[in-house]
Amino acid sequence: MAASALGRVLGSRAMRQASSQLFSRGISSSVSVSASSPVTALPRTVFQGKHAERMAALSQLAQQTNAPLQSLVEQYEREVFALDRVPQIPEGPTQERMAALSRSFEQRGVDVSQSPALVVAVNVSDGADATLKRISQIFEAGIDGILLADLSQPSRPDQPVAERVACLANTYKAARAAFPNKWIGGSLTQVRPSAPEFFPLVKSTLPGVDGLLIDSPLILPFKPQTSAFDVAADGSGAAAAIHTLKLEWATLADCAAAQAFLAAQQQHNVATLLLGSVASNSFALIHPHMHLHLHDVTDSTGNTAPPPNAAMQQFVRHWARMAANVFHVVVSSGPDLDTDISEAKLACLADNARPLGLWRGQPNGQLKPARHEKILQTANILLAWEEHSATEENAVDESWLNLFVLANRFHKE
Repeated sequence: MAASALGRVLGSRAMRQASSQLFSRGISSSVSVSASSPVTALPRTVFQGKHAERMAALSQLAQQTNAPLQSLVEQYEREVFALDRVPQIPEGPTQERMAALSRSFEQRGVDVSQSPALVVAVNVSDGADATLKRISQIFEAGIDGILLADLSQPSRPDQPVAERVACLANTYKAARAAFPNKWIGGSLTQVRPSAPEFFPLVKSTLPGVDGLLIDSPLILPFKPQTSAFDVAADGSGAAAAIHTLKLEWATLADCAAAQAFLAAQQQHNVATLLLGSVASNSFALIHPHMHLHLHDVTDSTGNTAPPPNAAMQQFVRHWARMAANVFHVVVSSGPDLDTDISEAKLACLADNARPLGLWRGQPNGQLKPARHEKILQTANILLAWEEHSATEENAVDESWLNLFVLANRFHKE
């Protein structure tokens, strides 16, 4: 399956279901803004309707008051996203997490002190024999590790943990037997890792697994029922509307599932490297600018787009710092599997979540050199979905593999 197709599969997954759980609450007729603002209070109309309608109301207000539109948008978001009331999250145990990353790969002969580890995600839905053939090609090309994932059918939030883990069992056991000294992990989407049976099942079903990518909303940067958003009707995940009214930021104490997950790690003495997704393309948008990608876009005249959205920058920072207290490695991505992470989003993550794993866009020779270098200097793990060959069934495209390895081998100064 090509990466673009995989993107469509993943794009419908974790956090889509969250939109049905999110909040709707009344607000007062006006919201006060800071004394330095050209408008002392924002009228109720700017807090009504969908995102486009709200932005239109702000635009009309700017015309009526001669106030700068950007200033009004900032006032609106400062209130609606409670930017003056963001709680402090302690920095995650960076040294301990870096040590866990090093141990995990060094025991498989991979030194991550100078270069990021290269990991390719492999779809196991073709069966163990066909998947093993591709895994062999991947390791022969110089890839450091693999993540096994079952994309045969969309996962369900109510699916038992045993079913999610069992989907990987046969291929994992075959791969471990064939490649006993290689780094082999699993990717679990929409799983409930806080369930009491999660770690015992992993130990018994995937014995000796090197890493687990938890691609589910174990942690959110805001309290449930304090935000609401709509996604596009076509299921693409595009933000058709956002209805956030009075967002309340979360702390680690508010995340009961994360607390249970941490307690279970200690109880079962888990040695597996745990990777957790934050603001990745597999999550529904919590803000139209979640990927901060406008920062890297230029118009036809070559002018850089407006600065990245301040509210979403705070979302990413807060989310990343929370995840850094729960997982060994925080993982994120650009808006889709073909596009690299933006420089603005990368900066937010780098300052709050190390070690860091990043999904890479396709190495098609069109990467921006400056961003490419920043990614290589910042990331500790670089991930990509396998590309199938167009000419040979059950084969990985060798030209893609070679290009991925060549493009991402980098020795840090």
